[in-house]
Amino acid sequence: MPVSSPFRTTQRVYFDDLDALNILHNVRFLLFMERARGELFNALGFRWEDDLDTNPDKYHVVAAHQIHYLLPVRGEGEVLVEISPVHLGTSSLVLEASVRSMHGDAVYARG
Repeated sequence: MPVSSPFRTTQRVYFDDLDALNILHNVRFLLFMERARGELFNALGFRWEDDLDTNPDKYHVVAAHQIHYLLPVRGEGEVLVEISPVHLGTSSLVLEASVRSMHGDAVYARG
């Protein structure tokens, strides 16, 4: 199934994602990127309920994360997560993601 690049998905920011200053907690950015990665794989046809015989690439290991926090996300609402492949090897995949305002004009984090 063709998927546009970057792949875009909306993630909801809830009250419990925020710290005492009403700012999105830093680890939530990684959670949003992880959810976007799962949605990308689903859009590409991966099915997590399949077994290893029908889906040998079902399991993957995240070897590293690198993230740059650029602007705070303040309060509840929605953010746009964009994710793109930047390298596809024989046994590796490098993805780049960003968390943005819904209009895409503000980039909150990139990694």
